[in-house]
Amino acid sequence: TVAADRAENTAKLQKYYEQMIGSKQRLSLSYNSLVDLLYKLNDSTNAIECLKKGRLALPNDLELLKKEINYFIAKGKSMDALNNLNSAIDAKPKDELLYFTRGNIYDNIANPRDSQGKFGQRKKNYDEMIGKAEADYKKAIELNPELFVALYNLGVLYNNDGSYWNTEADKLSADKTSDKPKYDEYLKKSNDSFKKAMPMFEKALMNNPKSTSCMKALKQIYARLGMTKELNEINERLKTAN
Repeated sequence: TVAADRAENTAKLQKYYEQMIGSKQRLSLSYNSLVDLLYKLNDSTNAIECLKKGRLALPNDLELLKKEINYFIAKGKSMDALNNLNSAIDAKPKDELLYFTRGNIYDNIANPRDSQGKFGQRKKNYDEMIGKAEADYKKAIELNPELFVALYNLGVLYNNDGSYWNTEADKLSADKTSDKPKYDEYLKKSNDSFKKAMPMFEKALMNNPKSTSCMKALKQIYARLGMTKELNEINERLKTAN
């Protein structure tokens, strides 16, 4: 049968890569191909074992490094992933996706979520982590101004900050004299962040005109900032998109 033939060919291919590794021939190709093949066979245990051996044999192999980064991210091992990403960026400093991925990890460290997906209290290292996330997203955009995921994530980063300060302002009373200075400060921080988020979502939408996530984010920002013309336009786009 076709399935049997495919299984036999896969087994031969696996044996071939193992023999190549054993004889230390074309190690980069052999390790990378064998890891991919084992994952394709849903044999994650042996795939990870092969990946570990490959990383030991070829510590400077960028493709194996990226595979290990993906493994660490999947397992929630943020610091291990960051260490690998730093090495990968040193080796390939013009790769925008490496900066985006590192920024995303910093972003997640800065904004941990609970089991319901809600943000918790900001930690002491929030400013440091969110600053690194912002810098990496910006670097990714500098390298590729049309990179949708970086534009969108940077917009989300600013948008989340705007929402945070808006919530902090809501905890105070604008009518209470003692609260008024803090209320005004938090409201300004909120609006400033929303204003920074807006062009990121607009640029992201230009690169992906069908993104309803961008449209919905912009709808909230336009409404928040009293931008009636833009709000009406985005509402029309949402009607035709849905």
